[in-house]
Amino acid sequence: MRKRAQWFGAAAAAALVVGLAATTLPVGCQSTCETATDCGSGSYCASGVGVCLTAQVLGFCQTIPTTCPAVVDPVCGCDGKQYDNPCAAAHAGVSVASTGPCSTSCGGPSLLTCSDKTTYCHFGDTVCGEGNALGTCDPVPTSCTGATPLTVCGCDGKTYASRCAAQVAGTSVQAVGPCPCGGTSAAACEQGAYCQLPTGTCTQPSPAGTCATVPTSCSAASSPVCGCDGISYDNACLAAKAQVSVFAQGRCPCGGPGGVACATTDFCSYLAGTTTAGACLTPGSLGVCEAKPTSCPSLQSPVCGCDGNTYENPCTAALAGTSVALSTACPSPDAGSPDAG
Repeated sequence: MRKRAQWFGAAAAAALVVGLAATTLPVGCQSTCETATDCGSGSYCASGVGVCLTAQVLGFCQTIPTTCPAVVDPVCGCDGKQYDNPCAAAHAGVSVASTGPCSTSCGGPSLLTCSDKTTYCHFGDTVCGEGNALGTCDPVPTSCTGATPLTVCGCDGKTYASRCAAQVAGTSVQAVGPCPCGGTSAAACEQGAYCQLPTGTCTQPSPAGTCATVPTSCSAASSPVCGCDGISYDNACLAAKAQVSVFAQGRCPCGGPGGVACATTDFCSYLAGTTTAGACLTPGSLGVCEAKPTSCPSLQSPVCGCDGNTYENPCTAALAGTSVALSTACPSPDAGSPDAG
């Protein structure tokens, strides 16, 4: 719908119509517009050169030309595309952002884009195109060999190993360091990364962490940790490989006055750090979660499990998910049996 006609002085009108694609508009009562929808069919909202790069765009409804001269006088349109001349831009229903070929500018109020995939819109750190900021169309690196390792959070919310890696992905740097995740915003990590929480915070309400790359391999070093999933891991790397943060150093506790249970892949071992059996017979005893073995040797060394059953050896008891109560077979029913633990 056309807006109410407004009167402009000669100086103001001249400033607005400089560089318009079609013929110069007469000064006086004109149909003003802010977007093409303010104009009728066959018209477009024509503004002065560069006006589209400002936050407040005011133009005049202008008839779209049907033919244009074959004159090469390049202009950069407000859509970020280059046209042979102002008339060609007007023919496409586009005002002129600047005379001459399209510059390296991008972003801004009109969200100008770069001309092809060999460049990306580069902004200064922390800017990311916010507040109608202008960026520059910089070449996308073809290789990051020799790039300085520096973990950064890209403007796309993904964590990269270097500034170069972010640029290869066509994004600028939002902040130095890994991208935040979790927290009240429940921000997620990109594929191949997980939300690593600071040790001991996973039981807090809405814990916040940082996106960390999931390791593909880990050493066999034994430095047990308790994962936030309640499972004990031989080291922190193995927890990370399972995309699990660390709750505490050491294996997860179990048993105790609260009768804390282990995850289904573990069992509550009361033998950790000792060869003395029978701790599970004492009410409130505390054990640690150990991984259940996947196989056991055929060794006849009977033990009585904390569940009151006799097993061939301690390994088969662990395989069944129980610790050792007695280093012998369980006593016969008439002699009594150990309490389950």
